[in-house]
Amino acid sequence: MTGQSRHEDARGTRVLAMGCAPFTDGFSLLGIEVYPEATQTQMEQVLASILEAEEEALVILEHHLAHCDCPILDQCRTECSRVVVVEVPSLSAPGDYHPRVETLVQRTLGAQALEAE
Repeated sequence: MTGQSRHEDARGTRVLAMGCAPFTDGFSLLGIEVYPEATQTQMEQVLASILEAEEEALVILEHHLAHCDCPILDQCRTECSRVVVVEVPSLSAPGDYHPRVETLVQRTLGAQALEAE
């Protein structure tokens, strides 16, 4: 295990966080498995091991990792009900955060659907 402080709930669900060190520090205080300064390659390896072991997992990703071009991440989001991927804004630029659903809403309803009145 490359993460620090692996956390499992009563059903054996892995809970892990990946992102910059300040982002993962708070999660480590909660006893969650963390991957500080995680790279896309490291994320891919961890997700592959979760899928291969058929584990249940809650994966908390910092914004830049959640938006990388990664087929296994897309597979976890679309095909695997055992793995829940949650995206959290970057601590250094929370105002730049745009969740994936925002793009879907804009395509469906138009850009004005998200404008403040």
